[in-house]
Amino acid sequence: MAILQRAQPRIRQVTTAHLTQTMSLLELSRAELNEWLNSSLASNPALEVVEPETCPSCHRPLYHSGLCPMCHPPKDEPIVFLSTPPSRRSSNEETDNLPEVAQPVTLADHLMGQIGPELNAEERSIAQYLLARLDDNGLMPEPPFESARFLHASPALVEKVLHAIQRCDPPGVGALSTVEALLIQIESLAENGSVPAGVREIIAGHLEELAHGEFANIAKSLHLNREAVEEAAHFIKVNLTPYPGRAFYGAGTSRSSSDPDLYREAEMTFRVQPNNPTGPLIVEVYAPLSGRVRVNPEFRQMVRTLTGAEREKWNEKVEEALLIDKCLRQSQNTLLRLASSLAEEQRAFILGTDRELRPLTRAELARRLEVHESTISRAVSNKRAALPNGRIVPIARFFDRSLSVRDMVRSIVSDESKALSDTEIVSLLDKQGVHIARRTVAKYRAMEGILPMSLRRAQHSQHAHGRATA
Repeated sequence: MAILQRAQPRIRQVTTAHLTQTMSLLELSRAELNEWLNSSLASNPALEVVEPETCPSCHRPLYHSGLCPMCHPPKDEPIVFLSTPPSRRSSNEETDNLPEVAQPVTLADHLMGQIGPELNAEERSIAQYLLARLDDNGLMPEPPFESARFLHASPALVEKVLHAIQRCDPPGVGALSTVEALLIQIESLAENGSVPAGVREIIAGHLEELAHGEFANIAKSLHLNREAVEEAAHFIKVNLTPYPGRAFYGAGTSRSSSDPDLYREAEMTFRVQPNNPTGPLIVEVYAPLSGRVRVNPEFRQMVRTLTGAEREKWNEKVEEALLIDKCLRQSQNTLLRLASSLAEEQRAFILGTDRELRPLTRAELARRLEVHESTISRAVSNKRAALPNGRIVPIARFFDRSLSVRDMVRSIVSDESKALSDTEIVSLLDKQGVHIARRTVAKYRAMEGILPMSLRRAQHSQHAHGRATA
């Protein structure tokens, strides 16, 4: 009985450590997990990475024991497996000849490719720092003198490099404000053609009035007629953007300007079978490393030959490695099961548009997989999926119940011949079988960046006037 009482706390400690470690690993993105594992490998000699076994037929790496999922696919179920990250695949590694989803090209890479050849070593170092500082809109959050102070570089040299960045494609990237971004774009357009009168002046001092359609006030301030102001306003709307970073979409990135993960790589990729497009989807869940993590058997055997304090010291490393190995396997298994369920439940959305997203909650999926809802939440957080059309979306989007309705609102507004009120949009949605409140439409409209009816009406008036004068 005494032995049993001593063993029970030990079992509880191990179980708690296992659960805590597994949950913490589930929350990490692939890049974060890769960094954590490399740190663990460097600090724990009992942990090692070995090349995974390969399928004798297709030579695909097999991270888990069992039959190759491509050569022996399950019947009428998605083909889901762990795979080597595309960026770490060797040039001679054989695959199943499926088309690769393009890996994201970041805005920083795109810009450096344009100016890099013209810069010397010091200037390239400054450019790398400045490009890393750009926010999601492509704007620079700090003035050049602060960057120069941090880099211990000449302010004039920093300004020179920043000026080069601002003249790249898309123009205006690296501006310190939206107004500066617009003015830089005007300079770029002026080199290739004329810019209507008043455009620069409106941008420099009358943007707020422009947003509210106060054309008469602007005309009076700038001593222009109303037609000239309306022409300038139309030119600004069609040709300029206050957020130049959103004008760039790298290969494999989502084109949604509201997507916070615009330039980040995916944790899993959904594909269609080349020879069976109507069959179950193929899902690759990328492993954090190109090899398989395990406990070093030689180190483990060596520890058994030790005695006393030395054995206790190194045995702790072995137990830590065993825990990491076990938790990593369990977290990966959870991701594989999650990917399989998403491939089944959201096939229409994966192959189609936001309109096809099926209402699905984390709680519903947790019941199906027989896990706690918090496990699904952790598995979803900070992770993205690459879809067959090249989009990379947050996995959380698979559970966004508002997405299909927001797409319907966006479609209604894009097809309107006159500006519709939120109440009129509610009525049109109701006819399509979607019953939501007016305030919900207003919220969804704001989420999609759609202007209120009054401002859209002003836009329609401008377009009608432009067509009439033409």
